[in-house]
Amino acid sequence: AKGAKAEPATYPLPVAEARRYALMGKGPYMWNAKPGSSTAMEIVSGGKAVAFTADQAQSTGEWVKFGEFDLEPGATLTIIPAKSRGHVVADGFALVPVQDK
Repeated sequence: AKGAKAEPATYPLPVAEARRYALMGKGPYMWNAKPGSSTAMEIVSGGKAVAFTADQAQSTGEWVKFGEFDLEPGATLTIIPAKSRGHVVADGFALVPVQDK
């Protein structure tokens, strides 16, 4: 997708119970990934929105932890190409429950 020309893509997150989750993402291996890539994303859960970015030039082809988030059933993840810089691609996302300490 070409930055500002691509529409945001929103995906439902498989949240079975309200708790803290680590969001993992994996993009394809990119031999031409340029450092400083910034993919804009937003998680919406329980009426609250959290915006963040990920550098997709780091660890291409591998699972990367984007952060930990308090999520409720009905949570969504939106990728926002118009606010991104560089490649915006994804092979998959995964949620991993964070163990209470």
